[in-house]
Amino acid sequence: MENFFLPRIIRQNSFEKDNAGLLVIDMQFFSAHPCYSWGLFLKKNYPEAHEYYFSRIEDVLIPNINKLIGYFKETGLTVIFITVGSFSEKGDFLRNDDNEIPPMVSQGTFEHRIIDGLFFDKRRDISLNKNSRSPFNSTGLDLFLKKKGLKNLFLTGVHTSSCIDLTAKYAVDLGYNAIIVEDGTATFSEKLHEATLETYSVFFGEVMDSNEILKAF
Repeated sequence: MENFFLPRIIRQNSFEKDNAGLLVIDMQFFSAHPCYSWGLFLKKNYPEAHEYYFSRIEDVLIPNINKLIGYFKETGLTVIFITVGSFSEKGDFLRNDDNEIPPMVSQGTFEHRIIDGLFFDKRRDISLNKNSRSPFNSTGLDLFLKKKGLKNLFLTGVHTSSCIDLTAKYAVDLGYNAIIVEDGTATFSEKLHEATLETYSVFFGEVMDSNEILKAF
């Protein structure tokens, strides 16, 4: 069958700094560390996916996300860290204790914390917690962005095929220019990662790597 996917759409013009925001999504011990929750689940059931996913986080995501965080902070641009977690210990609709995949963690637990190695300061940085796959559904993100006058959103974190993808699509429907950072995102296989980005670039918005973004600025 002939490959339908078109070349990714890449912005040629520079971005306006005063309306740009960086989102760092779900980079938590629960979802982005090899020794907890998703890490233990993948290691036991899908060792190849475990090796690929966490190697990419360590070798690709953390350096590139930090590069963008550093640039945004140094130039006075907005960085928003998004976490995912149940609002109570008893859980909410995101909990999935009866399924095979790891149950959702609750706020305040160790696994809910953002992983070490990222340029994150819990005393100073903006952090919003969601209990849905897209923060536009369960946080005040949209209102915050509108008050700040932010229009161009750069999405990093995990998982490309789930929370990143859905957040970007919601953002587009709300009128934002949502750019997924190719080398700042990851999911459980390269095939799934690429397919998600190809679909997004054809129908919704832009996909760029971290160097292209810095060059565009």
